[in-house]
Amino acid sequence: MSEIVAGMNEQSVASNEIMRAVTALDQIASEVRTAAKEIDSSTTSLSNGIDRVSNVSGEVTSELQQIITEVQAVNQGMAAMSDAGSENEKNILRLNSQVKRFVV
Repeated sequence: MSEIVAGMNEQSVASNEIMRAVTALDQIASEVRTAAKEIDSSTTSLSNGIDRVSNVSGEVTSELQQIITEVQAVNQGMAAMSDAGSENEKNILRLNSQVKRFVV
């Protein structure tokens, strides 16, 4: 009979250890779930941040393209002015040549 009592005591001790282990596992599982939710939230925030950076980058690229287009237009205008200046210089030299032909 003492063997039965001893066996029952061992089963009781083992059951208590199993209950502590299950409780610990449940606590760990709860912590893992909480951490997973935090990671998910952080991942969502990070993804949103990356989307915002991508949008800003697209806007900056668009603005830079507009600046490049405007600089090209200014360069074309400057080239036209330079050409006009050169043509004016030639015309002035011709005019001076013509004026010198008149004797006063």
